[in-house]
Amino acid sequence: CGECGCNTTQGYLKVLEFKHSVEFFSFNRIDENRKAKQLITQITVVVALDVGAWNTINPDDESE
Repeated sequence: CGECGCNTTQGYLKVLEFKHSVEFFSFNRIDENRKAKQLITQITVVVALDVGAWNTINPDDESE
């Protein structure tokens, strides 16, 4: 609604995204007693800013 100086939208602002080369094993659960071993060779790294609902009123502003 925009009243009270609050931002009504929430989300993330993606600043940077890249793939990083790595090598490690991940164990994915198949059922209660079994796991599947998988070699991971790259991961995706995302740098983002949280653009949440914050109070945007300037406390030093005397015009209100």
